[in-house]
Amino acid sequence: GATTPRRRARAPSSCRPGASSPGPSTTPASSESKIRARTSLHTCNLLRTWQKEGSILELLVVALLWTTTTAGAMRSVVGRIAATSSGPINRLVGTVDVAGRGTLHPLHDLDPLVLLDTAEIPEAGLPKFGAHPHFGVIACTVVLEGSVADRDNLGGSGSTTAGGVYSCSSGKGCCHDEHSLEAAKIFQVVFRIPRDKLDLPPSVLRAPEVPEVDGVKVLFGDYHGIRSPATPDAFPDAAVLRVAGPATLDLPDKYPHAACVVVRGSGAVAGHDVDDSTGEVILVGRGTTLDIQGDDLDIVVIAGAPMLDEPWVKKLGNNGFGVFPDLPTANDIMATIAARGTDFTYHDVVDTAAA
Repeated sequence: GATTPRRRARAPSSCRPGASSPGPSTTPASSESKIRARTSLHTCNLLRTWQKEGSILELLVVALLWTTTTAGAMRSVVGRIAATSSGPINRLVGTVDVAGRGTLHPLHDLDPLVLLDTAEIPEAGLPKFGAHPHFGVIACTVVLEGSVADRDNLGGSGSTTAGGVYSCSSGKGCCHDEHSLEAAKIFQVVFRIPRDKLDLPPSVLRAPEVPEVDGVKVLFGDYHGIRSPATPDAFPDAAVLRVAGPATLDLPDKYPHAACVVVRGSGAVAGHDVDDSTGEVILVGRGTTLDIQGDDLDIVVIAGAPMLDEPWVKKLGNNGFGVFPDLPTANDIMATIAARGTDFTYHDVVDTAAA
């Protein structure tokens, strides 16, 4: 049948490509005030990123500003950002920590998503991080090809093969290790734990298979009332879905953005051509419906509700990292981790009220 033409949100003239605009450090305060008045906090965080890094995120910021304030039923593509590679790992979301350590990447986060990596591992025994600590995060691993082993200092160990998923919810502290058992291709998503769920104890869940709803696999979280068995109790309001072939995803409007990554094949996301050769994350803005086309397209879609009233900082240490409510807490916990090493668990966190 006939399709209804989609309107494209039009950016303010001062922000359109080719128009004169102030440099990163000279944006007038009045302009930012107006932007803050009509956008949500997560968009303002992206604006501050643009002010620091110039044109890298300019068009993305403008698109997010307008899709946030002019939400419609159909979601539209608002940005495409290439991966930052570090060895076999391709960073798609997430950047350096509060001290400037780690992999620099232009897309800092998509709250509650704080990290998104893909990796093509050429042989067994990689990566060689060894046991490493986490605090305040849930690491979710999707094994696309091959097999991966895991172990933790909570007394658990196991393995996940292609098609299976694994989650490690750190709570207020645990250490774990993941490495390939053979050549493998994996997809890892890390969410921050909501503040009201941070006191829940750590948990590790594995699922060799995941439920499917109308052709959509629920890797983590919930979709249409179906919950993945690898979803821990501390999981935020979010969903990680895998779609093979044409589909129309119903994503609630409370998820202001979604990140899409092509696993293999080619097709279209919201009318934009995509394929597996670009190694990028495709960002879509607000709405309730996401159109995906392509008979041979295999794609992962991640969406969640931002926790705007819960500030946080990320800090690296001992080959791992944590997400903390503030810098003093981060420094205290990281000092404990440095002292305890791979024996660190939530039992070592004494001041739970502060953490």
